[in-house]
Amino acid sequence: MPREVFAALPEPRPALERCRLAPDLEAELVRDGDAEVRRALAANPSLGAHGVAVLAEDPQDDIRSAVALRSDLTEEQRAAVRHDFDPTSMSHTLPWVEELHGDADAMRRLAASSHPLVRRSVARARHLPPDVVARLARDEDRAVRLFLAESCEDAPADMLLEVWRWWDGSFSHPGRPRGHPNFPRAGLLRYTADPSGANAPPGPGRSGVDIGRRRTPGPGSRSRGAPPRG
Repeated sequence: MPREVFAALPEPRPALERCRLAPDLEAELVRDGDAEVRRALAANPSLGAHGVAVLAEDPQDDIRSAVALRSDLTEEQRAAVRHDFDPTSMSHTLPWVEELHGDADAMRRLAASSHPLVRRSVARARHLPPDVVARLARDEDRAVRLFLAESCEDAPADMLLEVWRWWDGSFSHPGRPRGHPNFPRAGLLRYTADPSGANAPPGPGRSGVDIGRRRTPGPGSRSRGAPPRG
């Protein structure tokens, strides 16, 4: 968009958010003193590489955070963006990651991302390559493991059991992880130190409701410190 066209707009924000701007205009706007202008540009998919690089060093953390979630960054570039991330904040699947759920190579690349929201979005795929599942099942961010348990049909039994120890279901996925087809169904007493089996996961002939009532909520249960939803 030429400078003169931009200058004539009655409301410039839609153009800032969506349009490819003339290089000289973009170079000026990414250093604009109005943070709202820079904030709108940070999510613009048509922003040039120079503009992205400038905003990646913006003094406003939320602007840098928006840049860190852009689809056009390499994972090396994403890791270099300094930003704050609250692991307990509400999260949603990134649309551009969801569009790549059927691309095995993209899932491998993004599963190794430094950004938890990218990895959480990968974990929402219904099916993933075995190596990607294995990586996410060991992820340090427990919301990644939770989302894998809720959404991925390939989630491994040992991780499902681990998640069950601190999460017993949500309104959006009420049967997971206990209702997952890969959830272990036999020999479950070996997973608990309680000889009575009161805290063992439900298996054949055991009532999941009764066991759930006796189970003491873990540090990540819904009643205390629940992971963010996505």
